[in-house]
Amino acid sequence: MHRFKRMTARLILMVVLALAGGATQAFAAPRQDPPAHIYATNWGLTLKADGSGFYNDLARLVLAENSMAANYEILPYRRAIRRFLQDKNACLYPTNLAFLKDSNLIPTTDGFTEAHAVIKARMHVFSRPGEQAVATMDGLAGKTIAYPSGAEIPTLLKNGHALFIPVSDELDKARLLLGNRVDMIVAALPDALFVFRALKQPLPPFAPGFDVSSAALTVSCHATEANKAFLQGLSQSVDALVRSGKLETFLKNSGLEPAAYMPSAP
Repeated sequence: MHRFKRMTARLILMVVLALAGGATQAFAAPRQDPPAHIYATNWGLTLKADGSGFYNDLARLVLAENSMAANYEILPYRRAIRRFLQDKNACLYPTNLAFLKDSNLIPTTDGFTEAHAVIKARMHVFSRPGEQAVATMDGLAGKTIAYPSGAEIPTLLKNGHALFIPVSDELDKARLLLGNRVDMIVAALPDALFVFRALKQPLPPFAPGFDVSSAALTVSCHATEANKAFLQGLSQSVDALVRSGKLETFLKNSGLEPAAYMPSAP
C-alpha cells in the first residue's frame, strides 16, 4: 500500500486503478501539466499513511473514475495543511472551503475552488459512556475536551470556555475518553463509528442537534486553471458514482447508512 502514499505523474491512473482492484491496463490520461497534487490528511485509523482506511478507500473509488492525472500524498494532518497553504498549486483532502475559512486557516474562499462533495460529515462532541450528551455550548464550560491535533476546534468552540487537548491519533483520542482521562472528545461521523468499532465499544453519547461543524467533504484546491480542469472532471466522476449507485454500495459495504452520508447529485 506504500505505493499509494505518493503517486507520480508517470504512475497516475494506472496505479489508482490497480490499488482500487481494477485492471492493470489503463487508458492514457489527457495531458495535464502539472498534474493535480492532493495532500491527504493522515489522522489515524480512517486515513493512514500506509494507504488504508475509509477515506483512502473513498479516494481510490473516486480517482479510479477520473482520467486526469493526480499525485496523492498522505502527510500528518498539520503538515498536510501547511503544505497545502504554502503550495499555491496544491489541493487538500478530505475537507471543504467553508470549514477551512471558519477555522481561520484561510481568510477567504476567494482564490480557492473545490469539487462536488464526496461524502457528508458531521462533527460532534462526545461525552463519556454512561453520561448525558452535551447539547449546548454552555455544557462545555470547565470541561477537558480532546480534539484532532491541527484542527481548529478551539476556534470553533471558543465560546464554550473549555480546556482543549490536541491529540494526533483518533484511536488515542477515543482511548482518552474511554479511560476517563478527558471529559469529552470532538470527533466526526462517520469517522467515530470506525474508531469505536475498532475498539469494540459502542458509540459514546452525543447530541445529534449540536454540531461543531456539519459539511460535505471533498477535494479543495487553489484555483489554478489546471486545478479547475481537474476538479471539473472529479466532480463528474462523483456525480457518476452517485447516479450509478456505486457510491451508495461503497457506503453500505463500509457498514454505513447511505442516507446519512450520501452527497446529492446535481
